[in-house]
Amino acid sequence: MKRTVFYLFLRKAMHRKTSLRQTVKLFLFAVLIITPTLYFYGQNKIRYAYDGAGNRIKREIVLAKTRSMEIDRKIEPLSESIGKRTINIYPNPTRGELSVSISEVENSPVTGYVSLFNISGKMIFRSSLKPVKTDLNIESEPDGIYLMQIEIDGKTSTWKIIKK
Repeated sequence: MKRTVFYLFLRKAMHRKTSLRQTVKLFLFAVLIITPTLYFYGQNKIRYAYDGAGNRIKREIVLAKTRSMEIDRKIEPLSESIGKRTINIYPNPTRGELSVSISEVENSPVTGYVSLFNISGKMIFRSSLKPVKTDLNIESEPDGIYLMQIEIDGKTSTWKIIKK
């Protein structure tokens, strides 16, 4: 018959002639100490890869996501004002989708360009700005740092964009 940890703990405590209240306190203390250790220890996994002959060629430690990694953060755009217009860029850092929104001034539509350059200065993307929001897709580009230049009404603003 398989005996549980609780049963063994209770039996040992009763053998010492301690009160039931002390036994329960000791048990709860032990559970509070052991449970987090078991929880975090059991999260990592080891994955192996084998070749055609059955030889192990790769060993990976796979870390599971924890709750602290999954915190939902409110996306706060980067903002700057050029004249009477406000430019918002989000999200930065990005995984590939990037949005540029520019506030409109009455009786003055948005006219200008958005350009994206890699770190060596090569132009990757250039487009005219759309009235409300311009979306950029840089998923096909490698991870790294990019420079985005926005030209509005003859004024220029440069932004550092990080792609993860």
